[in-house]
Amino acid sequence: MRPQSVIEAFFVALLASPGLAVVPQDRTGQDQGREVSEPERALDFLVAAREAQAAGEDGRARELVLAAIEYALPLLARHDEPTHLCLCAIGRFANELGEFADAERFRRAVLELSLRTLPPDHPELQVARTNLAVTLRLSGDLRGARVLFEEALAALALTLPAEHPDLQSARTRLAVTMGDLGDLEGARDIQEDVLEISLRTLPADHPEIQTARLNLSATIQSLGDLHGARALQEQVLEVFSDTLPADHPHLQAVRLNLAGNIGDLGDLGRARALQEQVLEVFSRTLSADHPHLQTARGNLAATIRASGDLHAALALEETVLEVLTRTLPPDHPDLQTARGNLAVTLRGLGDLHGARALAEAVLEVRIRTLPADHPDLQSARGNLAGTLYTLGDLHRSRALVEEALEVLARTLPEDHPQVQASQGTLALTLRELGDLHRARALQQAVLEVRSRTLPTDHPDLQGARLNLAAT
Repeated sequence: MRPQSVIEAFFVALLASPGLAVVPQDRTGQDQGREVSEPERALDFLVAAREAQAAGEDGRARELVLAAIEYALPLLARHDEPTHLCLCAIGRFANELGEFADAERFRRAVLELSLRTLPPDHPELQVARTNLAVTLRLSGDLRGARVLFEEALAALALTLPAEHPDLQSARTRLAVTMGDLGDLEGARDIQEDVLEISLRTLPADHPEIQTARLNLSATIQSLGDLHGARALQEQVLEVFSDTLPADHPHLQAVRLNLAGNIGDLGDLGRARALQEQVLEVFSRTLSADHPHLQTARGNLAATIRASGDLHAALALEETVLEVLTRTLPPDHPDLQTARGNLAVTLRGLGDLHGARALAEAVLEVRIRTLPADHPDLQSARGNLAGTLYTLGDLHRSRALVEEALEVLARTLPEDHPQVQASQGTLALTLRELGDLHRARALQQAVLEVRSRTLPTDHPDLQGARLNLAAT
């Protein structure tokens, strides 16, 4: 399981909800002589929650938001403007907390009201579509998110100039979701258009250009163009180093993105140095429970694990899991990623039963919370299959990999990295089971695709050659 995407953690701010913010109101003396409305009372909970967040009381903030959700549930059927504002604010807060089921409920109510009361091309209707799409994407409903992002983009394209920032943002949201669904070429085409327009219309050091470069770099990296991705990331790092303070979060994000790519290219030493630099900054500037700090720890742990220092990786991953278990809902996707990463490390250390328990827990949550064809669900199957393979349970391992591969082959292009990885894993299992003919056929197919799509020095291409030679 790969570490969490830093681009998503920081840079696809364009995917962040553009919903209405809650502005604290001083009601001292205002409520005497009049009854405070239900929407106002719910918003008061949210104002208090934001104040608790500002004071570092994240647990208290969470309690207040959940109380606001419960208080506002009876308002879902109302259609007045104060209620609309309340529902928008609660949807935003619930989304921030990872309470995606509640966020979807409130944001869907806002969209339904907007569809009834606004013209089809109204900007606020596109905001409502986008807000709901963001929540659906985070909760795993990528296809539902894509439909809404496409509807919003089509509506904006009818009313805005081609170079308008809102249209650029809509293109970016759609492209990222297409990439998540495996349409990497389609995502790349849109992201190249976004970058071309940004370079033509904005100053060279504008943050939106850097965002466009990073999003494109992530896509072409997934397509195997590690050197092209690295060039884009180095450009962004140079701009941010010249224009941002040394401790700025965006500068740390670029370092982490570049570190991941450099690590994939085999330079684990420089990757680790960059990640340690970021971890030092975040440890000094963020609260101990901050999500970005956990991302930095997780990414460093993955590099350390790849370097062979499994005990150091284990210590970092256990810290991440402890924090996320305490601060996130039990089904949150980031918590499953942390469990999956720890399971891989435990497997490497020989704690196969501990690894199996974690991998099975992740798979149970993924099955229950994600669509049947979601890529993360197939990754969870593959991770458990790897542990079962090591335990010698080859038949169950084979069944899980074949189940994952059937879905991936149906939903992703044949040259998608996840399809190739699953085919390679299945080939290894078949080889151990004695089915050398089918194992060799799969490995030859993997080598053919990787030879066609990857640079000659790509680590995955070298691995495919070695696997075929060993069969």
